[in-house]
Amino acid sequence: MAPTGASYGNRRVIPILYDFQDDMESEARGMFRERARSVLIQLATGGGKSMIGSSMVKKAITRGHSVFWITHRRELIKQVSRAFDRWEIDHAIVGAGFPVRYSAPVQICSLDTLRRRLDKVLAPKLILWDEARHLGAVTWGIVYNRWPDAWHCGLDATPQRNDGTGLAKFFQHMVCGPPVQELIERGFLA
Repeated sequence: MAPTGASYGNRRVIPILYDFQDDMESEARGMFRERARSVLIQLATGGGKSMIGSSMVKKAITRGHSVFWITHRRELIKQVSRAFDRWEIDHAIVGAGFPVRYSAPVQICSLDTLRRRLDKVLAPKLILWDEARHLGAVTWGIVYNRWPDAWHCGLDATPQRNDGTGLAKFFQHMVCGPPVQELIERGFLA
């Protein structure tokens, strides 16, 4: 939902965050600076979680950190890859049918493929969990527990499992975005 990058002649403009997205990213990064290892970002569907995450990824790689973005659906992998292209983030995809390039600083990972390749990938410094509510599933937990020293950032519109349990087991802090009604009133959602 954030402004997308535009091209002007040969010059590309990197996307920028809206004020509430920037505030949410700043709050999450502040929690990491205060020694939190895991932060959950909650924002309504269409509010720009991918934009916030892309900004975090861009900043992490400028500091030399490796990053994983983990999701479970092919269409989400493609959506994140397009966002990274707009942000000019060098990335590869760990997923069936995609070329292997483990040397890329950022990997967009299919959870199932990553689970089968855990011994082939280098340990990330930052992991973003798209639709983090799925972390309660056994397969997601295996991957989560693989890198306990990484920073973990969950992204979700509805951070609660279908069985009603929350995600406190995985995340120390939560950053909540504006309510849906406020996003509608401000013109960010229809």
